Amino acid sequence: MAKGVVDVYVSKKLDQNNIVLVVNGGCGLPNDLHLIRDGSTVTLSRGNTHIEVKATHEEETEYSFDYMEIDAITAARLGIRHGSRYSLETDEGEHLFIQMQPINTSEAEGIVYAEPKSRTDTIVIGYTLLCWLGMPDKKNTVITLRRGNLSSTLKLNIPPNQLDTDLRLSPGRMSEFALSPGKQLKLRYDRVTKTLEVLSQETTVTANRTKQRSIPKKSALKTAKPPAQTPKMEAAPVKPALTKPAVKPAKMQTSPIKTQKPQSGKTRTNPTGTKKINAPQGRPANT
Repeated sequence: MAKGVVDVYVSKKLDQNNIVLVVNGGCGLPNDLHLIRDGSTVTLSRGNTHIEVKATHEEETEYSFDYMEIDAITAARLGIRHGSRYSLETDEGEHLFIQMQPINTSEAEGIVYAEPKSRTDTIVIGYTLLCWLGMPDKKNTVITLRRGNLSSTLKLNIPPNQLDTDLRLSPGRMSEFALSPGKQLKLRYDRVTKTLEVLSQETTVTANRTKQRSIPKKSALKTAKPPAQTPKMEAAPVKPALTKPAVKPAKMQTSPIKTQKPQSGKTRTNPTGTKKINAPQGRPANT
């Protein structure tokens, strides 16, 4: 038995009685729809309508939620709208029956920020967050934002970055709904009423939590500097005390024994001043 949740897109390019499953990217909710054999014939069932189709698997690496493509004729017979979300569940028989149940509400989490340039009648929702919530990916779609007893009708704006998972409102709307920039929201979207509801807001601002983690590291580095400098300051006066005594005696010993090379037949005075000695030619006296 295989289970999973997919967004269903109607494709005019597919032949009749064909579906394509893209469930390999780990995007969306956990599923095991890969157990449906590639190229097998299965029966799609919704309510009292049952249609045999050929199931094909395709692999993609860049998408935000698992999905299924279906041909236009089969979609019309099953009453499936483009962009709707369904749960799929197979039986355990030799011939697979895939039961399709519509999902009208989806929950996800995103961080909210104030957008000074945003108009008060606009809400900006990142594409990935949009897909998690199962919202339509059409700009200027009108939705209702609700928190508690507060509600407001806003136009949907989708930024170009497809990896965006944030939600942005004008500063005025942020204040109206008592939302704080940088906080994570738990959201629920109702596809029938087109209502985005704020279920909860975390108490800690995400941006501040990141800064607080770096503060202990900086303070630890500051306390480690003084011990490293102390050995250098103690070693500086030691060097002259060790080297000067060794150098001075060497100079004092050599100064009294300096001699000039004696000339032939002349005498020189012994350092004691008591005797005269003859210096051999070509060889200095051995002192």
